Amino acid sequence: MSEKLPPGYLILRVREAGYRVTAARMAVCQVLEESETHVNAEELCAEAQKILPAINLASVYRTLTILDELGLVHEVRIGTLPGRWAVASGDAELHLHCTECEAVYHHPLKDTLEPLLDHIKADHGFEVQRANLVLNGVCGNCMHNHLK
Repeated sequence: MSEKLPPGYLILRVREAGYRVTAARMAVCQVLEESETHVNAEELCAEAQKILPAINLASVYRTLTILDELGLVHEVRIGTLPGRWAVASGDAELHLHCTECEAVYHHPLKDTLEPLLDHIKADHGFEVQRANLVLNGVCGNCMHNHLK
């Protein structure tokens, strides 16, 4: 994520939407808020188990479904890789996919992409509702490991 949410933001939004606040939902929300990269459900579950050892993958998926319905998270699918989840930013996004470790990083594109979106609307009458671009390459950690 590009900017950190205040702790408890996601669970507050879940509560405001009328859903029960469970320990499992709190753990999933905490992991998502603290994550520096997009995580798949299995990774999310493993991190949530550090907070709540009894949490299971089904609880993680149920929580992701609720958060997705509320527009608080989004799933990024790259090729045949499992979907990866992150807190939704609401802006156009660039995803940096490391082909070595499979990590997915988020980079906001609002200022960079806005002129292109304006051009598309003016020339084609097409209103882009969500932009999701993926660049494949090697992350700094993997690059550093190759140089060792």
